[in-house]
Amino acid sequence: KGISVGNATPSTSSGVAFPATAVAVADANTLDDYEEGTFTAAIATASGTVSTNAATGYYTKIGNQVSVRGYLNVTSVSTPSGEANITGLPFTSGGTYIGASIYLVDIAATAVTSVQAYVPPSGTTITVVIYNAGARIPAGPYFVANAQVMYSATYNV
Repeated sequence: KGISVGNATPSTSSGVAFPATAVAVADANTLDDYEEGTFTAAIATASGTVSTNAATGYYTKIGNQVSVRGYLNVTSVSTPSGEANITGLPFTSGGTYIGASIYLVDIAATAVTSVQAYVPPSGTTITVVIYNAGARIPAGPYFVANAQVMYSATYNV
């Protein structure tokens, strides 16, 4: 057996069990929340649709820091246009932009010089950004059937 620490209690089998609802502590050096789980991600564009499968994303939240990761397989599209976002992040981000990692496979791009991503402030999305020769271009039209998207990000809440 272990000892109780605040609202976290020792498990009889192994590990430390945190309460289902975080009990915030004012001391910045106190770990008051730990959570693991899944969320359902999707790709949203300014107009049109991008349908996916394998949309389960995974997250770990430690204190005020959330790490997400996942994979999306595009099954069909209907004239997607404009900006593209991965939606459904499990927690709203804090007040700053945070870079994210993204890997796109089999997108409809012949003239792309870089692909970038970020988590915008106060949001639950990862914005996908495509550049061609230094000019930002809308990512929506580049999503086609059978494209694959792998992503990860760590952000504060």
